[in-house]
Amino acid sequence: MFKYRLLVFLFIFNILLSVQIYAQNDPAFSQFYASGIYLNPAIAGLEHRFAITGIHRSQFKLDQTQNGSAPTTGFLYQTNSLSIIIPSHSKGEDSYHRGGFGINIYQQGSGGVANVLGASLTGAYNIKFSSSIPQNITFGLQAGFVQRSYSTENIRLGSGYDGVGGFNQVTSTDQLIPGSTISKIHPDFTVGLLYYYNAGRNIYAPGISFYLGLVGSHLSRPNASPFLNKTDRVPFIFKLHSGVEIHLARKLNASPNVFWITNGTNNAFTLGASFTYLIPDHDEYFKPTRLVFGYSYRFGDAMIFQIGFGSKYYGVGFSYDLYTSAISQYRKGFLGNAFEVSFKTTLHISKKAKKSSKFHTPLM
Repeated sequence: MFKYRLLVFLFIFNILLSVQIYAQNDPAFSQFYASGIYLNPAIAGLEHRFAITGIHRSQFKLDQTQNGSAPTTGFLYQTNSLSIIIPSHSKGEDSYHRGGFGINIYQQGSGGVANVLGASLTGAYNIKFSSSIPQNITFGLQAGFVQRSYSTENIRLGSGYDGVGGFNQVTSTDQLIPGSTISKIHPDFTVGLLYYYNAGRNIYAPGISFYLGLVGSHLSRPNASPFLNKTDRVPFIFKLHSGVEIHLARKLNASPNVFWITNGTNNAFTLGASFTYLIPDHDEYFKPTRLVFGYSYRFGDAMIFQIGFGSKYYGVGFSYDLYTSAISQYRKGFLGNAFEVSFKTTLHISKKAKKSSKFHTPLM
């Protein structure tokens, strides 16, 4: 029976990978599922426990030897995100999980030229519409600010990253004073929705879980240009993320997942699957109960290899992007690919938080 399930799963997954969908360059994180409320503000409503999630991404390793200068190493783009979620439960004996609140801070630097710093507050509310099987729709709203700064000391006019994966041409030199830094702060608003079915089930028992998330970012399309009398509207970004968790055998779960992000011009589509090897559950904090390995393909761009481990108290993940596409035309003089490191920990600070309704695989 197990061999039959595994063969069917691999057959369906292979068919999906054969679909020709073009994706241009990179989404924000390859481990999108590990980026907390940076991915979707509705995730703030899914944690029964106090949760902290962090992720770091480095990509496009720089080598300046081709320009005749002394060899230097570093990474052109480095992105970091930290999310904190505080659950909200109703009072009384019939307590239920109402939702949660969250704080997110993220930062992205690009070769000492541009830096983006964002901070936001998030609120999420759960609507439960099934008493037998956990089925919720969670709404999330996020409000914050973004500071975009540019250093003229190292600036090289040409192309700049647009936040989704495309590169916009940078040609303006207005008000650029050598050795100075210019910046712009603007408000930012995001709305998210997440539906999940049976996400709090016992992952050691037979069953299926499913989730679907929708996100709209930069709702007000603020002007991000630091130059006077210039307009540079931040594009509206739409994200879709979804996945299924299937119990294949006594010690093995599988989770196919999909992620799509677009700003109307540039698109990135990622399809993948992870497998979780289950170790008998226990109450030891550091001893892992889950080993995760997976593979994803960002169409037209990169192969992504993932490994991780964790328990009901924490999770650690590592991924490596192996680029395969024409993105190389944008990175002449650059070597290497990209990697990410993520972590998550939860704290049981309330008697009301008996279990997590969060999707378990991969290490969410």
